[in-house]
Amino acid sequence: MVHRYTDWKINSFAEAEERYNKTKPVISKNHTKEQDIRPYGARSRKWERIQKVNANCYIIWDGNEGDPYRHLYWSWYSTLENPTPKQQMELAPIVWKRKGNMESIRIRNGSGDHAHVSRYTFLENTLPYTMGFLVDNGKQYVSLLSPDGTNRWQGLKYLLPKSMYNPMRYPTLHTKDDEKYLTFERKIGERGAEHPWQVVGATWEYIGAKTKVDKRGKADIKPHTDKFYEWITTMYRMLPLTDEQYRSKMRNEFYQWSRDHEAIQPYQAYMEIMRDEEHPMRLHLAVDFVTECNLTTYDWQTSSYKLVDDDSDIDKQVRAQWNRYINKQLGLVKKVSPEKVERKKR
Repeated sequence: MVHRYTDWKINSFAEAEERYNKTKPVISKNHTKEQDIRPYGARSRKWERIQKVNANCYIIWDGNEGDPYRHLYWSWYSTLENPTPKQQMELAPIVWKRKGNMESIRIRNGSGDHAHVSRYTFLENTLPYTMGFLVDNGKQYVSLLSPDGTNRWQGLKYLLPKSMYNPMRYPTLHTKDDEKYLTFERKIGERGAEHPWQVVGATWEYIGAKTKVDKRGKADIKPHTDKFYEWITTMYRMLPLTDEQYRSKMRNEFYQWSRDHEAIQPYQAYMEIMRDEEHPMRLHLAVDFVTECNLTTYDWQTSSYKLVDDDSDIDKQVRAQWNRYINKQLGLVKKVSPEKVERKKR
């Protein structure tokens, strides 16, 4: 994500209304007055625009799904895309509404399970000051101002799921909006930590994939993996593992060997290394594991690696890391059910 030098955040419905009213439409050989292209920020970024739906509703576009004029900004989009007003409202990244003495903001992630970097940057730079946009471990969140009013990234945070609704690209697969968005509301005129946004409607939670270890397969190879692990923990202190060049050289050679032997199944390749005490990649495999586990650590004060002193806690951690390493490298873990995002139960 990129923070822009000029602040174009819209903090309330009133600001959205004012921004629209004070912005002249872009009129050129490519844009007519009737199209009403009004950039909410820099005019050079005309795809980031504000649209008046009615007196009580404004859409903030980022030039992606749902914008009926995105073919005017990006030549690779088809002029045949013609989202209906209903689809535009469903796909809009930010929707400001006013109803009675309440105002609301609805926020939507991109459509599709890939990364939507331009959407993330847009939200980071456009959401109100009292909201933050976070990317954490590959997932996106909207956070609220902390109770003391000092930080918009340390308050409550809500998962902003990716939608799979994209009727422009998949008109026969996605005929109904999955409504994967977040909506917040507050009384008009209320600001700051003492008057926080309240989430309304659905909230979401991520449920990781369920996996299962092939215990029978693991039992068959356990004598070899246990023996190799004992060898690693016995001899690793004799290796120059604090030398960053050595670590890098050994891992690069191991990865190159792996690429050169792609015809061999990873399971067979790793087992071949562990069974053969004279195998040329035996030491490389050991270094690959040790550099990923808690037997070494990086000292930020000295900008160097160092070996960790043995104790029972470290031994347990490293043994658990070896189990995970072997399960992954030998393909012993199978997905029983995929990861998913579901509505959070209240």
